[in-house]
Amino acid sequence: MKKRSMSLFVVLWITLILFIELPSTVSAETSGMCGDNLYWTLENGVLTISGTGRMQDYDYMNDLWHLSSDEITTVIIHDGAESIGSNVFQNCHNLTNVTIANSVTQIGNFAFFNCDSLPQITLPYHLESIGESAFGECDSLSEITIPGSVKSIGNMAFSGSKFKHVTISEGVTEIGKTMFYQCRDLESISLPSSLKTIDSNAFEYCVNLRSVQIPDGVTSIGDSAFACCGLREVTVPGSVQQIENKAFTCCTDLEKATISNGVPYIGNNMFAQCHKLKDIILPESVVTIGTGAFSCCSYLKSIVLPKNLTKIYSNAFWNSASLTGITIPENVTAIPDYAFDTCRALTTVSIPRSVKRIGVDAFYQTSLTDVYYGGTPEEWIAIPGVSGNSWLTNASVHYNEENKTAEEVLQTEKMIPDEEGSDELKIANQTSKSTKSPKMNREMNRNKAHLWVIGLAAFAIILITGIWVIRHNRG
Repeated sequence: MKKRSMSLFVVLWITLILFIELPSTVSAETSGMCGDNLYWTLENGVLTISGTGRMQDYDYMNDLWHLSSDEITTVIIHDGAESIGSNVFQNCHNLTNVTIANSVTQIGNFAFFNCDSLPQITLPYHLESIGESAFGECDSLSEITIPGSVKSIGNMAFSGSKFKHVTISEGVTEIGKTMFYQCRDLESISLPSSLKTIDSNAFEYCVNLRSVQIPDGVTSIGDSAFACCGLREVTVPGSVQQIENKAFTCCTDLEKATISNGVPYIGNNMFAQCHKLKDIILPESVVTIGTGAFSCCSYLKSIVLPKNLTKIYSNAFWNSASLTGITIPENVTAIPDYAFDTCRALTTVSIPRSVKRIGVDAFYQTSLTDVYYGGTPEEWIAIPGVSGNSWLTNASVHYNEENKTAEEVLQTEKMIPDEEGSDELKIANQTSKSTKSPKMNREMNRNKAHLWVIGLAAFAIILITGIWVIRHNRG
């Protein structure tokens, strides 16, 4: 009985040792199947895939060559393979050379993610889709050409990679969400005339992208598509009918923006915090300016609002501290809350008769000295928001009494020679009446009364003194 127990103990001990040692004795596979009719072999760092059909998709760290991923330096996919599966080459850190046959039409999600030693790759001519993050975080990949056959590109397909130059061939119609997100080294990109959509965050944080030519034919630009880029100049073509919020926000080096005729509106925060923006051209097709559209544009001194503009949303020009003057178009019916709040250099504003409301702090912390209003004094006082707005009531208000527009009232303030014919000029209002605010009128009248009292007192003193002198001499 004792011998049997001892024998059983020895058997269990040996089994346990074998169980513990077994994983260390298992060697990585060097060949196998990766699809119904696809085969792979790995020899001397070269992974070769041959056969026909689609490659299997794998979960991360569950592909057939994962144990040998650091050994792989070259991948050769022969003609006949139709796809590259998801995750198959993820984290192959020593991969430096990839050859893909033109029979491949699909590259799966995360297929080459974090292959940080891969310097270049040629995509096949018949490629139709590139999966999510397929080439994300490829730190050594400096240049890539996307063939025109590609119809679908997944989110973040190239995000975080170190591209300097990207060419997208004719035939591609869409740049997907976050496609080049945080490609901080990207310096140039060539976009095809076939392009229709630039989706949300497509180029966000491409801080070295200095210029981009958006093709005429693009109809949609997504939310934050070019946010925080290094752009210095941009033209939005007239074909664009939809611009989402923050399209160019925080492009802190942007100096000039041209919006072509045909674009219907300026989206919320579209150019917010573009601190160096000083030249902006808006077409007559723009009817709406969104919330905060030009807020914190510190260098913007002037802007011509289109005549067809009907609506301005709150904070539209908030804290654009260099803005000196603004003319509100005739179709606008309200100046919203905080529209020109903290525009500290703003001295002149032209407001049409069509405006029926002025919002809370619309001109707060401005330097307004002159307001040109297209209506009468009675109409001005009746506008909700005027009487409670000290930044307006402390300014000189120039009214229109000849049915002119507010802009015409401003234009009639002409410079003419003074009466003595010198070269000095003075302002004369020939067709409109310029008046002070009621508060300032009261102060002026009070000052005049004080002057009359002082004058009369002085006259009485002189008269009494004269009489005293005459009588004293006679005596």
